[in-house]
This record gives sequence, structure tokens and C-alpha cells, in this order.
Amino acid sequence: MIRAVGFAAVAAVAGLLGGCMSAPAPGGSEPVDARYSATGGSYNTGGSLIVMLRAREQDGRVAICGAKTRTRESAVSLPYGFSVEGAGVVQLAGVNIFQGVRRFPEYPLANDMTGVSAVCLVSERQWEPRFDGAVPVARFARMPFGLDDYGQVDTVFRGGPVPDVIARP
Repeated sequence: MIRAVGFAAVAAVAGLLGGCMSAPAPGGSEPVDARYSATGGSYNTGGSLIVMLRAREQDGRVAICGAKTRTRESAVSLPYGFSVEGAGVVQLAGVNIFQGVRRFPEYPLANDMTGVSAVCLVSERQWEPRFDGAVPVARFARMPFGLDDYGQVDTVFRGGPVPDVIARP
């Protein structure tokens, strides 16, 4: 029997990763192109979460534009996607910009995700010169989710390399 680890554990990880950040405000949309990074992580049971991100300045603040997709997922990992998306932190130049990637639209996986519509979110963080040219990253801690009949963790999500699904010139 598979049992999910309690919500408190996920909330604790999210709190440690995110710190105190307010919710970002809507900042429009734009198509994904070669300026976007492909970041995310994968489950030990199969499948990856791929988050495509780009940072820009908007009204003196940091705006992050993003969209997401998934590679195949096992039936075991499907129930945990919502928790994973909420626990990630979007960083720019090592600075936490905001918590979670749930607000970004999700699209079916394609070899080339160029052209899908990314949602832009404006954070409270003021734009700094060190952000020029910095690549935004979605960071995820190692998250154990399921236990097997013997009490051993059987489903783990880890941040790390993901397939690059954006056409590069």
C-alpha cells in the first residue's frame, strides 16, 4: 500500500526553500523562444517536470516568464505533481524570486516547445544590475513522497537536469 508523506513535510520543505515571498502579480504573456532556460527535475519512478523560464525587468521589478511540460510519468508519481510544483523556488542569480511554478501554464510535451505562450509574473523584488544576463532556475529539493508496504520510500522527486525542449539557433 502506498501512503503519501504528510502535507506538513511538504510545507516545511517549501518554507525552507522559499522564505518569505509574496505572490507575484500578472505581467502579461509572451511566446517561449531561445532566450528561455529549461530547468526542473525528475522522479525516480520515471518522468520529468520541465519548466521553461526567462527573466526580464518590468517597471523596475523582476518579472519571470514561464511555461511547463512533463515527460511521461509513471502512475506512481502522478498524485505528487501538485505538491512538487508548489515546493519549487524560482531563483535568479542565486536569489529567491518566488515560490512555486503552479501559476505557469502546462502544455503537452513536444520536441520543440518554441512558440507556446508563457505567462509573465512580476515579483516584489527590485531589479538589480547583477540580474542582467542571469539565467532563471526552478530549484527543487529532494522530496520523498510515497512509502511501500515495508515503510521504505518508493517515490522521490529531485531537481536536476532535464531535456532541453527549446529550439536553439
